Amino acid sequence: MRRATVIALAILFAAPSARALDILTTNPLYDPVVAGDLAKVERVLATGGSPVETAFDSTGKTPLMLAAAAGNDDMVSLLLRYKAKPNTRDEVGNTALSYAAFGGHRDVADLLLRAGAAPDSENRQGMTPLMIAAQQGKTEVVKILLAKGADMTKLDYTGRTALMWAEFNRRTATAAALKQAGAKQ
Repeated sequence: MRRATVIALAILFAAPSARALDILTTNPLYDPVVAGDLAKVERVLATGGSPVETAFDSTGKTPLMLAAAAGNDDMVSLLLRYKAKPNTRDEVGNTALSYAAFGGHRDVADLLLRAGAAPDSENRQGMTPLMIAAQQGKTEVVKILLAKGADMTKLDYTGRTALMWAEFNRRTATAAALKQAGAKQ
């Protein structure tokens, strides 16, 4: 047997390293979603290479959550077209809308809301996307959530509303938008 063949067979039958196993078992959607490669994501989904609702890791983040966090509205549209569920929750209860709110991605938030995302979904801390956007000072997302019926009177586990979070974090423009919409505290 040739030396190269022997080496190749030894590599093939040797116990693979943990890193090699990670590479072999990585979800085929992960890299193209993170990279924003729409064509590759569509190819993977169209050929059934990975379910659109699969979680990428132990935290339970889905492709839609990563696309929303990145503010990639084209990717979010594509994933929604392939029936990604906007109300799927990760391990701490956040949805794709929570990630869009945190990042201040207004267009992504709008897409998710039009696809049926629940504007008042709570994570394990009782935080809604409105509270998250207010806490981060993402005024434009706050406005769209309010326009879609988000409840500004909800309290999280600390007893704070979205307005309280905006004021606590000195997000004056966001607090003003909430007050203009009728928030009292």
